[in-house]
Amino acid sequence: MKIIIYSFRHEYKLSGQYRATSQLMALFKEIGWEAEAVPSNSSSFHYRKHLNFKLFFFNLKQLFCGSPVLNRSKGDIIVFRLPCLAQLFFIRLFYRKINKPYVVILESMAWTGINRGSFMREFCHEPILAIAKRTINHPFWARFAGFRPFHLVCATKTQIIQAKNYLKSKHFTYEIKNATLRNIPKIIRKRKFDPQKVRLGFIGHDLAYKGVVEITEAIPRLRKQIAELTLTGAFSEMGYDSFANRWLEVGGQILGEVNVEEFFNSIDILCYPLYEDYGTQIHPNIILEAMAFGTPFVTSKSAAMLEILDPNQIPMMDRVTGESVEKCVLQMLSKDAAEVSEYLRESYRRISDENIKNSWKDLFENLTLQKN
Repeated sequence: MKIIIYSFRHEYKLSGQYRATSQLMALFKEIGWEAEAVPSNSSSFHYRKHLNFKLFFFNLKQLFCGSPVLNRSKGDIIVFRLPCLAQLFFIRLFYRKINKPYVVILESMAWTGINRGSFMREFCHEPILAIAKRTINHPFWARFAGFRPFHLVCATKTQIIQAKNYLKSKHFTYEIKNATLRNIPKIIRKRKFDPQKVRLGFIGHDLAYKGVVEITEAIPRLRKQIAELTLTGAFSEMGYDSFANRWLEVGGQILGEVNVEEFFNSIDILCYPLYEDYGTQIHPNIILEAMAFGTPFVTSKSAAMLEILDPNQIPMMDRVTGESVEKCVLQMLSKDAAEVSEYLRESYRRISDENIKNSWKDLFENLTLQKN
């Protein structure tokens, strides 16, 4: 069996490898199948510096040329990596003539309407994105996906519930975690908190809904209680000068691209608050990486996070503010770092690699039987 992977998502250089094309190919090959990635994001329109076309999650080349390319490919099953459920109708509209069975990996969801951060703050920093995710990514568009069933791969039970609620029709959903155990490092740093010497870190994209502004607001407050506080940011892209300026104003360091393992081992606590209204109902890749490395972190309290972590063990924010970031960091510092680290690694191990492989096997075998 040969699997063709077609991604509508830009492959970021930092993090995100758990469902990146390269990781999927490696996973499928371990199972014993052939796997090939068909390039889908070569158009320059995909990048933010070109008129923010990335906000649409598609480029014109993908929409109008993708179907013929996939039909000519020598594969048995196609796997779409789709950024958001609300874009399913694009597949129905532009890929309806595909002559192969296919599945869709939902990398996130549509807008939930739940805002754990400040909408006005997000709007002031990223007006195009703030509007786009409430219009283009609105669940209303999912209604146009049609009645023909999709095979949707979700990472969490929360995703499945949300997908069924939005689509309102019969579709097949499969829960397959977005992680694999081969990402667990064999050697990790022995951790111990020093309440007066703390290294905080952030890794990802410089976007308002990632809580970057709130982290910078928490730093002056924390410095009143922590004698030596270091803030380090590893950004895969610096699209807005305002974020970099705020980071530098509070004495933060900007590293750019880093070795992920070295970065996680260099910090005491990862700060990763999220505005949940963006609709991420999966386990964020960065959080999974922190768990694998046993790096303590603070994040937002979402249904997806509560599926794998105990809020009594990991401080979580009900609402993303500078005060809540400060509170969670101080709560984490009051814990035993070694115990937190081991709890995170053990929680990650419970995501069984064999279960992931068996789930993919069952899914593709069912599709093959339906095709025949």
